[in-house]
Order: sequence, then C-alpha cells, then structure tokens
Amino acid sequence: MTLLVCSASTKKYSIDFDYDKILIVDSPPNKEILNKKGTEDDVIAIGGGSVIDTAKILSKEPIMAVPTTFSGASQTSHAVYWDNKKKFNIKRKKPRLLLKQDYLKSLSQETLLYSKMDCLSHIMESFISPRATIESNQIVQKAVEEVHKGNWLEASILAGDAIEITGTGFVHGFSYPLTAKYGIPHGASLGIVLNAIEQYPKIEKDIRKTVYVAMVADFVHVGHINIIENAKKYGKIIIGLLTDEAVKSYKGTPFCPFEKRKRIVENIKGIWKVVPQDSLDYTKNILKYKPEYVVHGDDWKQGVQKEVREKVLKSLEGWGGRLIEIPYTEGISSTDVRKYLTYKMEEEK
Repeated sequence: MTLLVCSASTKKYSIDFDYDKILIVDSPPNKEILNKKGTEDDVIAIGGGSVIDTAKILSKEPIMAVPTTFSGASQTSHAVYWDNKKKFNIKRKKPRLLLKQDYLKSLSQETLLYSKMDCLSHIMESFISPRATIESNQIVQKAVEEVHKGNWLEASILAGDAIEITGTGFVHGFSYPLTAKYGIPHGASLGIVLNAIEQYPKIEKDIRKTVYVAMVADFVHVGHINIIENAKKYGKIIIGLLTDEAVKSYKGTPFCPFEKRKRIVENIKGIWKVVPQDSLDYTKNILKYKPEYVVHGDDWKQGVQKEVREKVLKSLEGWGGRLIEIPYTEGISSTDVRKYLTYKMEEEK
C-alpha cells in the first residue's frame, strides 16, 4: 500500500504517481502524529517541509520526496514536529529524492520568497557552524554558486546536505518563537532574523576559519601555489612571511627583500592577510593569531625544521587547532633556484 502525502496546493501533481491512499497536510506535524510513527510501508511526499516531515514520521522506510519548495527537508535524516509552541526533532531515515522542476512554476511569489529565506538560512548557518567540516564547506560553496545561477532547487538540495552534517543554527533558533507565538510563517520568520542580522552594524567580522601558512617566498614557484590552493580549502589564509633576518638565520640573505616579497604574496589569489614572522619559530605568531589550522609541506618532519614542527603541534593543542601537512612538491624548491642563480652569477663574473 502506497500513501501519498501532499498539501492542498500540490494535490494536483498526484496524477503523476501511483498510490492507494492520500493524506492532505495543512499544517506542520504535531505530537499526535507520533502515535502513527512508522506505520506506513511506502510513502511518497509532494510538497515542502511540513509535508515531507509528516511523511518521514509516518513511514518506516525512506520516503520518496518530491520537494516543491527550497526547504531542504528532503535531504535530512530527521523530522520536525510541534508540541503546542515547542519544536522537537525526531530521527528518521533520509528520503530518496525525485526532482520535478515543473512543480515549482505554480508557486506564488510569496511562497517562493519565504522558501528562498529557508535555503539562504541553511547555507549561512552551515557555513558558520562550529560543526562545519571541509566537506560541508565545499557543499556550501557549490550551493552559493547555484544561488548565483538562479538554480534555487539545486541550491536547496545542497544546503540540505550541508545542514545534514552541521545541523541548523541561531537563525532557525530565533525564528521558531516568532512562528510559535505570532503565527508567522517559517520562511517569513527566517527572513526577519536574516534582515536583523544584515542591519546589525557590528557584524563585520570575516567568519571563515583561519589558516596559517609560513613561507619565505623569495622565489614563488608551483610548490607555494600548491600549498596555498590546499590551504584555501580550510578557510582564510594568513601568510607568516619570514623577515629578512629570519631568513638569514638558516638559509642566507634573501634575493628579494621583505617588502617586495610581501607585495608579491599579497597579490596571490586567496591570500587574506600577510604578516611578518621574525624567526623560523612559529610560536609567537601562532599564539597571537590562534589559527584553526596550520598548513605546511610534509618535508619538515626531519632536518632543521623538525623542532619547529614539534613546537607548532604543541601550540595548536592549546585551542584544538590542527596541523595539515601537504605532500611535498617534488622537482622544485627555492633553495635549488637560489643555488642555480648563484652559480650563474658566479659563472658570469
């Protein structure tokens, strides 16, 4: 027996499916639905968050979700229900997904707007979440790209995938009382909270995680770019650029003085900030900037920088930071370039 769950506005799409009985949903599920949890074997849901959540609770198996809004409920392994004015989550199986772009054409402008607020909230909350991962951040980036293209359904699916990893955050948290106390639709309440955040003058901080990368950059080569490209995956990059004195301490006077090296590095795509590092030891800068990540090539486990690496690991322990080590780029190094140039200069004398 197949149950089709829909709303009054999406019932017209029921003709596209085979089913034995139908349930029309006109409000978010309440605690009474728990009496019927897992009583249906096969469920199809056509609609937005309330319809899909209702179907997830009723079904013992993953439902077939056909989303007609941008709520993201089709991508999560939980369902929301209400007990009076309190919201609760219940663990359910993640739905199977069926996309029907044509079903979105009949949505009112108001419903579309509210639905977009839900999608944007998921994107923002996942990105700033303390539970964010590299995977969730990559998903968020793809979701933002789809928003820019105007592909809101695709964006909402991706945003739902991200929220499945991180969970929702303070935007949804502040919105629920507006819905419960004043009856404001979910999407509208999210829009109110998002607007309040946008208007708040002190929210100017870049919320990405910080990544610290130390380098000399006397001769910028593909190895440097490889490190930077990998570091970008983790957040905003702070380059600790070794000062001339720091470079002299272990590899001789740099060909290019600090200010010129700084100007070059500042203009590499993806660099957020360049700060001086006045010794080979990272400790001073790491304690000052407290990055979530330090990124370095994996070639410093032995040799002159082995002790430096150990100090980095010890410093990061203070706040749960992580050391990310990237495979060393073979075939190129600043030291080799320096030796070659020195040789050629001596040869021409």
